[in-house]
Formats: sequence, C-alpha cells, structure tokens
Amino acid sequence: MLQLMKFKPFFLYLFSHTLSNIGLGIHLFTMSWLVLDLTESTSSLGWLFSLSTLPVIILSPFIGVLIDNWDRRLIVVVIQLLKGILLLTVPILLLTGTFHLSVLYGISLLMSIADRLYYPASKGLMREMLTKDQLLSANSMAGVAMQLGMLIGSVIAGFLLHLIGGANTILANSILAFASSFIIYFTRKGIVNPKSKMGKGYDSFFGELKDGMQYVRENKMILKMAVLVAVTEFTIQIYNILSVPLIRNDMKMGPEILGLLDSFFAWGAILGGITLTTMVTWFGRKHFMSISLLLMGVFFGLIPFMQGIFSGGAIFLLFGTTLLQARTLYSTLIHEQVETHYQGRVNSMIYTLTSIFGFVIYAIIGYIGEMVTPSLVFHTIGLIIAAGSIILFIVSDKLLRVKESGPATVEIVK
Repeated sequence: MLQLMKFKPFFLYLFSHTLSNIGLGIHLFTMSWLVLDLTESTSSLGWLFSLSTLPVIILSPFIGVLIDNWDRRLIVVVIQLLKGILLLTVPILLLTGTFHLSVLYGISLLMSIADRLYYPASKGLMREMLTKDQLLSANSMAGVAMQLGMLIGSVIAGFLLHLIGGANTILANSILAFASSFIIYFTRKGIVNPKSKMGKGYDSFFGELKDGMQYVRENKMILKMAVLVAVTEFTIQIYNILSVPLIRNDMKMGPEILGLLDSFFAWGAILGGITLTTMVTWFGRKHFMSISLLLMGVFFGLIPFMQGIFSGGAIFLLFGTTLLQARTLYSTLIHEQVETHYQGRVNSMIYTLTSIFGFVIYAIIGYIGEMVTPSLVFHTIGLIIAAGSIILFIVSDKLLRVKESGPATVEIVK
C-alpha cells in the first residue's frame, strides 16, 4: 500500500483529496450548526440536505457524459476553484449583515452540484493513473485521506465555531478549496481524452448517455453493488441529520464535543482503511462483504447508548472503522469492473441512485426526528442494516460472479 505513495501523481492526488475533504468536514459541520442556530428546527436541517440533492438527481447523468469527454484533472481543478469562490460569499454576507437562511440553502445546493462533478471525475482520474490490481489499496488510502480530512475538518469547525464564529470558519474552507485546486493541477502534464482509443463513435450527447445506461444494464453486478454503496451513503446521510440534534438537544452537549466524537469516527475510518486489505485477505471478499455491513449496523444502533466522551468515542471509532471498510470494498468492486471510458457515466449514475433515495430520506428523517427521539431512529436503522447483512451473505456468491474488464486506455494530448 505504501508503495503507491512513491508514485508522485498519486501522492499529489491524495494530498489534494485530503484538503478537499477537510473542507467537506468543515462545510457539513458548520452549515448544520448554523441552520439549527437560525431555525431551532430539525426539519429545516433535513430540508437543507434534501434540497441540495434535487438538482443532482437531474444533472448527474449528464455530468457523467461530460466527465467521460473532458480532461478529468482539469475538471477537478476548475471545480475546486469555483467552490473556493462560492464559499467566499458566505463570510462576506455574514460580516456585512446581509446573510439569510435562503443563502445557506443556495450555497449547499451549489456545493452539492460541485461535489457531484468532483467525486466521479476524481475517481476517473485515479483509474487513469493506476492498474486494476492497485485499486483496492488506492481506494483504501483515498478513504483514509477522506476520513483524515473529515477528522481535521470536524475538529477545526467545532473549535473555530466556538472561538471565532461561522464567518472565519467558512473562510478557512474557501482557502482549502483553492489549495486543493492548485495541488491537483500538478498531477500530470497534457490533456487526457478518456475515450480517445475506444474505437467507438457517438452521434450525439444523448447517444453517449444511452450507451452508458446500456453498459450498466449489461453488467448487472454494477447496479447490485451500487445498492450496497447506497446503503453506506444513506447511513452517513442519516447520521449527518440526526447527530447534531442528538448531541445538542438530547445530550445537551456543545459543538466542540460533537467535533471530538466526529474525530473518533474519522480515526476509526482511518483504521478501517489501513486494515481493509488485511481483513479481506483473512476473511475473503464474500464473507467480509457481510461482516462489515453487520458490524456497521450494530455500531450505528449503539450510538445513543453512549454515556460520555469515552464510551461515545469507542462506539464512533468502531462505527467509522466498519463503515469505511464496507463502503470502500463495495466501491472497489465497481471500480475494478468499469472500463476507464465509462467511469464518469457509471459513477454519476450511482450518485443519481443515491441522490434519489437521499432526497426522500433527508426530508423524511428530518420530520421523524421531530416526532420521535433521534435515539429511536438510530436503533431502528441499525437493526435494519444488521438484518440486511444476512441477506447479503446469502446472495454474495452471485454478486461476485463478474467478468474481467479491459485495461485502461487513454491518450495524452500535448
């Protein structure tokens, strides 16, 4: 795994990815806290996340076609620059006294669109850099980088909100976006056309979109594994909505405590990323697919049982470990089987799937969080996930019957 760090393009990619996710951690934490401060409403928090998924549902398939036609490195560079500019508007409005709740909704919506371009383009860029055999290790390291970034971001956000307020916290996020853009630019030279040697011609934009959908239909394993990826994403989405009211309202703790608990989650995810290849070797892919999902559900359901920072830290650590391992394994199984020139469209279709269900979940969970205690929701979802792991074990043989994908083929245009 560490051998990959000696490969300069991947090292720069990983460094940039870490900075980007520090910003993501700051963004999620700060926006959630600001909405609750302005509205005192869990449903408003649910709508904040729900509305940000709506344009993504519409745009994701088209975003995938663009990613498979444009240089993915330059897409990431431009997106990070635009995110930095977008975030600069928040502290300016806060400092001038013209800030309104609708601005938060608008910023979250635009940031969501930017992230839906960033993540599939970023995955496609990684696939261009590496061989298929390197992807599990690379995805594990990317998962570690993501969670390390979220760890740093959540700690920074929790303490900066307490010490210097929301404006300066969001300003730090903007600076990180600019730095991430600068670093990713140097991962390589030249322009890469992802499908330049495909040997296929397309009559139209919609022809490419249709071809991507046909590719997924012909490779049914991709869609099945996408459902498992969606389960891990939904778990995080539910946590994002309910963790603030759980800590703030039920347990009467401040943002710095939630920041510390989030840091335990991130350290757990880092541990999960470091140990994933070892666990897969020990248990095999079939068994570990189910084991990681089972443990993820168990520890998610145990979150409300924490009695303080120590018990809470242990639960969050183990939840982070198992969630990262499950999500990375499922994502890698997809990543390995999708050819380079389909990466953008396939990953965007997966984001569309998760966004459709996420839109409903954000809205529903937000209102449920006002009708029942967040603790009950944590317990129920945890049991459902644990039960689902049994079904996964039964059908895992069929899921792992996949065909080999061809080598990555791209052309560098000087």
